[in-house]
Amino acid sequence: MVGSAQQANRAVAAWVARVKVDGRPCEPGAIFDDVAPSGMSPTLRHAILLPPFLWDDDAFSSRVIDYKTVAWLQVVAITDAERQFCLNRGSDELQTRFEKAAIDVFDPDRPSAVQPPDGAETRPAED
Repeated sequence: MVGSAQQANRAVAAWVARVKVDGRPCEPGAIFDDVAPSGMSPTLRHAILLPPFLWDDDAFSSRVIDYKTVAWLQVVAITDAERQFCLNRGSDELQTRFEKAAIDVFDPDRPSAVQPPDGAETRPAED
């Protein structure tokens, strides 16, 4: 499947809708389950919020405005195995895996940066 701006827009819209419905805070490491729109990717079903690791570290550093800290975050689609890895080892470890694997966060067909445990299967996205 080839990624497109329309698919990316649908994915972000689905994530925003989930944030609004769930009322969950948007913070680094937050995982949102099953937010990928139907047909976007057979394996990238979930999303995680991470500090922008694709760009220069200083370009998107957190800022304190009045009494609140404002941080830039990027939404990254993740596989079932990546989700489980993050729950077990933390988002910093997952981000390190992403950086070592040099994942293409824009590719809806990218391979997982984490292999599922032996005998575990990743579920394809439901239509």
